[in-house]
Amino acid sequence: MKENNNSLNIGIIELREQNHQVSDLCKMALGENNHVDFFTKRSFAEEIKEDLGDYEQQITFHLYNDLEPTFLSLEKIRRYCDKNLDVVLAKTLTSASFASFRPTCKFMGFVYNLNWWFKDIHSSSAYLKNIMNLRNIIYPSLIYNALTGVLVRKLILTNLDAVLVEYPPFVDFTRKDCMFDKPVYFLPNRSSTEETSHNYNNQIVNFVIPGQIHDIRRDYDFAINAIQQIPEHLYDKFSLTLLGNPKGKYGKRILGKCDKLAAQGVNIEYTPEFVSTRIFNKKMAQSDIVIVPLKEHFNYGAFTERFTYTKGTGSFSDAIRFSKPSLVPDFYNLTNDLQKCFIKYKSPDDLCHIMIKYISDKTALQELKSHTETCMKSYSLSICQHRFQGIISEVIQQGKGIL
Repeated sequence: MKENNNSLNIGIIELREQNHQVSDLCKMALGENNHVDFFTKRSFAEEIKEDLGDYEQQITFHLYNDLEPTFLSLEKIRRYCDKNLDVVLAKTLTSASFASFRPTCKFMGFVYNLNWWFKDIHSSSAYLKNIMNLRNIIYPSLIYNALTGVLVRKLILTNLDAVLVEYPPFVDFTRKDCMFDKPVYFLPNRSSTEETSHNYNNQIVNFVIPGQIHDIRRDYDFAINAIQQIPEHLYDKFSLTLLGNPKGKYGKRILGKCDKLAAQGVNIEYTPEFVSTRIFNKKMAQSDIVIVPLKEHFNYGAFTERFTYTKGTGSFSDAIRFSKPSLVPDFYNLTNDLQKCFIKYKSPDDLCHIMIKYISDKTALQELKSHTETCMKSYSLSICQHRFQGIISEVIQQGKGIL
């Protein structure tokens, strides 16, 4: 470990999945002249390096073969951690191999799906419900298997010195509702970028719905029903982009509805293909308002997760990263500082009226966008780096808790 009072040796692990959030996490860890070691699979590296851009040169990559079992990779990482790091953080913890991962340095991890992680391990009814589902018994992964999953998750949580969550209200929920007695901290998945373009003089208001067109998380029928009610004389005043590829019969059906809207004169854009990162970033930067037709509940294991209460949503990360105001359903759980950036709707009629307001009133639109930009400055990279540094420093100074 370093003896320098300011800088730290920080390790970040992502062996489970390729995601763009981990690049922002690496950038956050670089604050205060820290050194960052990043442990990942070879197949993930190229895209992550592209996301990092110039920051790649400041990070040491440790690459592991895709076919190598996770427990072998983690054993190599553990030996490195013991000799070189002050703290190591796992971005995705959903591997049973973390149950035996016990480095001598401090160990933190992001936890998602809070009911599944915390309430499931204390609930006999959930355990019985899992066992009654044959699919959960034969599930090959130990952490998802009904018979072994509870024990595995308990062991992983026991190994952690602190937990990170992706949404501010999750801190209190984890501490109070889940009765978790180890430190819990909020750290956003993404930081805001200064590269986002904002068009204040455009005559067309650009709405965007990001994400795969699938019914498991979003209700696209809800959004389309709202758009169908917008008066025809406003069609040339706005556009709508569906920024995600369609999934299955549901996705194709939604695109069919979009075709009908286009035939009526609505300026609507979509692609039947996978949306590349470059196109996604470009379209998000050019948009004015994000529409989030989010469903309230999501089934995960024996529990039903509730978006923005026990499960995060990419809409929050998108709002931060691109500094965009969002139209969200009325159940959306917001902290006070976000109330004016996320405009709530109750019904398709309500969503339609809100859209008409910002299509027709450019002053109101500019005020909304300006307020959002100001609010999202509190999630700038430098501020997120400072937040992360404070979390790590606090965790290093405290002893291990007891689950």
